[in-house]
Amino acid sequence: MLTLRVRTPEGDHLLPLHGQVTVGRSPECDVVLNTPDVSRRHAGFTGRPDGATFIDFGSANGSLVNGVPVEPRVPVAVGPGDVVSLPGCTIEMLLSSADAPAGAASAPRPLVPGQPGQVPAGGTVVVQARPQLEVSVNGVTSVAFLSSDEVTVGRAPGNGVVIPSDVVSRQHMVLRRTGATYTAFDAGSANGFSVGGARVASHVLRDGDVLDIAGEVTLRFSLAGAGSAVAAAEAQAPAPGPGQSITVGRDPSCDLHLSHPAISLVHARISGAAGGGVLIEDLGSTNGTFVNGEPLEKGAVRRLSPADVVFAGPVRLHISSTGIRTEDASRGIRLTALRLRKQVSPVANLLQDISLVVEPQEFVAVVGVSGSGKSTLVGALSGLRPATGGDVLLNGVSLYSHFQAFRTLLGYVPQDDILHPELPVGRALSYAAELRLPDDFSHGERQARVDSAIATLGLEERREVPVGRLSGGQRKRVSIGAELLTQPGLFFLDEATSGLDPGTESQLMRLLRKLADDGNTILLITHATKNVMMCDKVLFLARGGHLAYFGPPDRALTYFGVDDFDGIYELLESHETPAYWSARFRDSAESREFVARPLAGAVPSVSSAAEKAAAHSREPAPPAAGRTSGALRQFRVLSQRYIDIIRRDRVNLGLMFALAPALAMIDLVAWERPVLDPTRGVGSRAMTMLFLSALIPFLVGALSFVREIVKESAIYARERAVALIIWPYLGSKIAIATVLALYHGAALLAIKVIAVDFSGAEAGGLVLIYVTIVLAVISGVMWGLLISTLTRREEQAMMLVIGVVVLQMVFSGGLVSLDDLGAPGVVLGGVTSSAWAFKAI
Repeated sequence: MLTLRVRTPEGDHLLPLHGQVTVGRSPECDVVLNTPDVSRRHAGFTGRPDGATFIDFGSANGSLVNGVPVEPRVPVAVGPGDVVSLPGCTIEMLLSSADAPAGAASAPRPLVPGQPGQVPAGGTVVVQARPQLEVSVNGVTSVAFLSSDEVTVGRAPGNGVVIPSDVVSRQHMVLRRTGATYTAFDAGSANGFSVGGARVASHVLRDGDVLDIAGEVTLRFSLAGAGSAVAAAEAQAPAPGPGQSITVGRDPSCDLHLSHPAISLVHARISGAAGGGVLIEDLGSTNGTFVNGEPLEKGAVRRLSPADVVFAGPVRLHISSTGIRTEDASRGIRLTALRLRKQVSPVANLLQDISLVVEPQEFVAVVGVSGSGKSTLVGALSGLRPATGGDVLLNGVSLYSHFQAFRTLLGYVPQDDILHPELPVGRALSYAAELRLPDDFSHGERQARVDSAIATLGLEERREVPVGRLSGGQRKRVSIGAELLTQPGLFFLDEATSGLDPGTESQLMRLLRKLADDGNTILLITHATKNVMMCDKVLFLARGGHLAYFGPPDRALTYFGVDDFDGIYELLESHETPAYWSARFRDSAESREFVARPLAGAVPSVSSAAEKAAAHSREPAPPAAGRTSGALRQFRVLSQRYIDIIRRDRVNLGLMFALAPALAMIDLVAWERPVLDPTRGVGSRAMTMLFLSALIPFLVGALSFVREIVKESAIYARERAVALIIWPYLGSKIAIATVLALYHGAALLAIKVIAVDFSGAEAGGLVLIYVTIVLAVISGVMWGLLISTLTRREEQAMMLVIGVVVLQMVFSGGLVSLDDLGAPGVVLGGVTSSAWAFKAI
């Protein structure tokens, strides 16, 4: 029999090879390596009478056997003396002493029980993570895991740890491994670093040490395992007594400091009530304070009961008489679906009682044939399109009942891009940061979040490139970057790999794998199965919303008895019914292991009457005006962004400015100059000219803005779900349209004055005509925006605007008297913009 010796910087671990031994980051594995470069199910060994086989399960960073890379999912024979290398560790194949021939070297003695390296009961080896560095820049914190013997730290992109700050030199310091820790050396930087207030040239790092750079950047060294990096962060504070209070917020001066970017500087106040009990008050936070899913109004004070579920933004507050504990849900989200159903009619149910558990840091692919309900399921899991039956829990709390509190923790990337193609990457993300982050974020803090997202996505060199000029994969990265700004812990991506070439698809899948390894929980809808092995789990849906499989991708091939994932598609479509595949999986060992067992402990953490009452609504409420960036601030940002977009789209800008003069040129050729003269003019021609003077401004306004909302519907939908208020959005469109209407009115009237003699007009008559034309343009704009909101595609909008213009012509009173059209003509003429303009002119 063979023995595995797992060698890591922390020590050696011995494990007999009985049957199959799996290696990965998942707690379900036999050898658990809590290091970020190891996939959740990285590889496995299978014992045989004549040796063993090793297989890489399709890990993100690969494996080596005796220094040679192995092909994913291809078994390799290994035996005594062979060495398997995984990120952060090596595994040696040893012959057990009982099987060793005479004179052979015996296997190393197992480590003493209770010491590092002991094989715990149950045969599982748990190896602690590498050290980590928590980097804080302007209040924004990120975690860098240290793996190499030497790690450079600096501002330049080539460093192992990149810090986007002007006080950091291009290469600021070097961290060199010394035993189980690191020593920090100054690399000749301008500002150096300080420990305990004293500037030093080098420092041996101990757990909890903090390095300070110029008072603006801090680096906290930690020897904690990776589990602590993604577990719920907890901060303790004593419960306030009667007459006492504590403040909660992002400001370090708060009594309870919460560093999540969705938290306002001073978010809430917790006070002790006279006679006992605890009170909570929202202090005008951007993302709100919630009790049992209901937001508190600014200044409103609420007495808490022990069963109440309290959130400050996305951070849950566990408040009791003994103290206050915080749980940052963004750092390790466990998603639980409980019997989800989507009943759209008495005979149509799109989801068939689907239950599952997605563990923290898991990367899950949702696959299935067209019409199987993939988008419906993800819509239900994300809370954006809730199921009609069942519930979704995030860390044991109902998502549907607390959607407003959780919304900043949900990253959602639809199939369409969610950033404007005209804007450069940096500008697009900056506008997104202004809309999504709290009002009290400084410009420096927002920019630090943008810089961090760009660095994470590897898009530094594309920062000034318009989004529309990026490749498909790069555009998806930028869309992901917009979601990273608010530090979500749970990502949903709809067909993110659709339309990408194989190389770009692999790059994007590796990025998603890295995001999962960094602490995010990710669900991806995809048709492409080439890189599914990078995922921790795969979810197969059969037609009609039946769950056909949920578990590790390598086990899926064995479960269905096929050689590749394409074979699963064919099997689900051509053999048996969807209900059969659902029942087969429900009765399988895989269902018991990957669904039933995790669900056994997946019960809601609260069941108060208030919690149950809050669950009655199945539609997530949009962000309340008082709970998002202020309306005036959003109006300013949206107007600035709209002007920026118009300015950068040179072709559309030129057409917009040329449309009114071009249509006005009709006056130069269609009318004689004295057309309005009572003696020399012709009455019918004069009426026709006045009719066109009312209709053309409407046409200019409608054509200029009929595409404005429908062309960015995906962007609007995503921003609306996170932070956007409707009135500032529409107001920004109307405000810019009004300015353009003033120009259009001037251009139309100026050319008309050149073409037609208005000398007989009364004093101030031209001013009144100008005002009428401007109002006609604005009415066209409003009709255009209305059409744009009612259609799903730009082509539909253009077709519909033609119909509206025809109605404006017929019921304007310029072609046929409204009285001649009877009652319908009078009624429709009363609500037709061109009729009012025609009468005024």
